[in-house]
Amino acid sequence: MSSSSSERYAQVAINSLLHMIILLTFLTVLYFLIIKPTTQKILNEKFSELIEQNGQSVLQNIDQSDTNNIIDWNVVEIVAQKYKDINQGEDPVIEQHNKRIYENTFLTIVLLVFILIIIILFFKFIKGYDLNLGEILMENIIAFMMIGALEYYFFVHTASKYVPTMPSQVMVNVMDRLKYQTDKILS
Repeated sequence: MSSSSSERYAQVAINSLLHMIILLTFLTVLYFLIIKPTTQKILNEKFSELIEQNGQSVLQNIDQSDTNNIIDWNVVEIVAQKYKDINQGEDPVIEQHNKRIYENTFLTIVLLVFILIIIILFFKFIKGYDLNLGEILMENIIAFMMIGALEYYFFVHTASKYVPTMPSQVMVNVMDRLKYQTDKILS
């Protein structure tokens, strides 16, 4: 294997690893700064809308079915307020889980950067290869600027506007279970 083909393999390895680092970093930033908050906002809005649309009619049906006045609505309101107070904010278990995901992703990026530095130092100073690092870096920056713009555009104009049927199905299931449990109590 000639020195120039060995240099080329080293350049390809460095280019590929740099490509992976930039992609993972971009996707991480896109997810944590844009996709996660946008998705959470959309889900919250959809659930609120579904509760507004269905909650009142379910409660009215329950009230009309309660001909013996078994349900004390003052107690229901107190219990509902307690559940609301308890469930404010993110569940600590979920919050800790999500924090670990963020930390693991960050550590993966740092590890990949460290490996890239070691590889560059090895080929540049021990092997003495001309790696054309400026060209590799420029190629990756240009490629990811275009890919990043396209990914951002796709998320903002397509993915974030897509409304899955899941939130409404969840709400139907919640309302059905609420009605079932209420009917069971009133029977």
